[in-house]
Amino acid sequence: MKKKEFGICAICDREGILTYEHIPPKSVGNSKPKLVKGHEHLFEETSYLFGKTKKLNKGFGKNCLCETCNNFLGANYVNDYVDFVNQCLEQYNSSPSFENFKFYTFQIKPLNVFKQIFSMFVCINQGVFSDDDKKLIKDFILCKENKVFIENHNIYVFNTFSKFDKWCGVQVAYNGGKLNRCSEIAYKPFGFQMTFGSEPTNQFFQILNRFINFEIDQKVEIEIAIPRYDINNVFIGQ
Repeated sequence: MKKKEFGICAICDREGILTYEHIPPKSVGNSKPKLVKGHEHLFEETSYLFGKTKKLNKGFGKNCLCETCNNFLGANYVNDYVDFVNQCLEQYNSSPSFENFKFYTFQIKPLNVFKQIFSMFVCINQGVFSDDDKKLIKDFILCKENKVFIENHNIYVFNTFSKFDKWCGVQVAYNGGKLNRCSEIAYKPFGFQMTFGSEPTNQFFQILNRFINFEIDQKVEIEIAIPRYDINNVFIGQ
């Protein structure tokens, strides 16, 4: 029998048995084994793991949520996020384009989608947020109607069809003389970047915080111009 993992849930901040959270949800194809490289595999030359890879049998993800929070996401937000992804894939080849942008018309539940995307960033950045932020995070995600988001934090979207998938916890990047403090998730067809009190690494990434202006479970038609930006390496914005 596989040994159970105990720890602190990334969302409710309670200690207990942790379940595997797929990042992004397995319903978008994230269910097959993945070979991944983390910091210790890429940069820590003195580590026995340097140059090696780690296999994630269940797909991208980690043990970071209690069963209650994991089930809550699945029951309330995951399907709406999957719908967002599928509509993008359906429209990509036929949608109007200009330079590097694609123009989409989505029929989605924006607040539900935003809460799912944010929950993914919470999972990969566990330990980064302050105690005050943790309370806001818990209320924002678990109280469906709650629309009070963390001040000076923004989430941006871009299209990516790179052969690489990636998620990175918060990093500091220098771009054009500016300091960018960001976290990033990229898994076809979307890349998302969350900023921590700074600008995104690319000025053309489209902000999604306007999704908070809608009500929970409110389905609307929404137009978004999304740039394509394929990732090349493990660093934020590259």
